[in-house]
Amino acid sequence: MSVQNKFEIGERIRWFHYSSDMIVMNGGCGTVVDVEKNVSSISINLVYYVILKDGGEIEKFPQYDLDSLEWEETGDEN
Repeated sequence: MSVQNKFEIGERIRWFHYSSDMIVMNGGCGTVVDVEKNVSSISINLVYYVILKDGGEIEKFPQYDLDSLEWEETGDEN
């Protein structure tokens, strides 16, 4: 089974940290610097993204904890 990338290297994203109750506890913006695919015949196939967070830290996130910034970066329509 092929795993599709939701984001590409160099793409700007918004990342989130969740509590055990799935409440957003923290978030910010960053840039995708690497993509790691976890392809398994036993468990769900996941894609992890290595993110350079604004501020300089690098952290790995599953694709479900990221959103595209594309909608925010479009020009002002007013």
